[in-house]
Amino acid sequence: MKRIVSLLLTLVVIFTMAVPVFAVDATTSASEAWTEPTTTTTAPKPTTTAPTTTTTTPAPVVTTVIKEVQKKLWHGIGMVPNYRFNATRPDNLNITTAAVVFDEAGRIVELQWDVLEITPAMFEWLPKTLTAAEKEAKNDAILAWEAKTEEGFDYGMAKSALTKKEWFEQLDFYEEFFKGMTVTEVAMWFNKYCDANGRPYKLAFPEKMTDADKAVVATFTEAEKQMLTDVTTSATMSLQDPHSYFIKALLKTWAGRVEIK
Repeated sequence: MKRIVSLLLTLVVIFTMAVPVFAVDATTSASEAWTEPTTTTTAPKPTTTAPTTTTTTPAPVVTTVIKEVQKKLWHGIGMVPNYRFNATRPDNLNITTAAVVFDEAGRIVELQWDVLEITPAMFEWLPKTLTAAEKEAKNDAILAWEAKTEEGFDYGMAKSALTKKEWFEQLDFYEEFFKGMTVTEVAMWFNKYCDANGRPYKLAFPEKMTDADKAVVATFTEAEKQMLTDVTTSATMSLQDPHSYFIKALLKTWAGRVEIK
């Protein structure tokens, strides 16, 4: 299996600053020889030379030390499985995962979501008895399972998406958009700006909005409307519905966070 779930992001940031020791040396000396002025005599003038002395003053050593500054980080992992009931096709099991790095203030530094969708077709191999070769083949099949991000463009959402962006591309946008927020702020954003289906109000596609959605959006400020237009230009897929429980998985990362040493 290439990768089922991305589970851990680790960032450790250490800044060390040091100012080198420096010293100042100073040297003083007496004046050089001097000559006393003469009168009108022709006799050789006496000459007195002052002794030359040298005094050295020890320079103080000034040292400035800035203590090592270390920023603490935390990481958390969350997983939420859910059974999805389908009216027109067989049910499936979804496992939503979240991996987050938080800073000292609880803000999201890095965020990665993913979903493993396990369909009934993946389990059409459950006879009561299997030969050794069959067991090995089935294990190989399981190891070949891919999470949705791994499926990439093969997932096939872009052709029907309003944004014309693939599943992983929309998820990439959300992951970047929520950086700098706390999990509480993300949950509040979701509660305020997403509709009953867990999708951001589609201001980039107003013709797709219901009358009820339009009534809610009418209460937003112009800045909020512009923000939602920008968001839904890039991503309109749900942040929480039977397909995936991104918000619930995110909240679990905070509840189970540990400090990165």
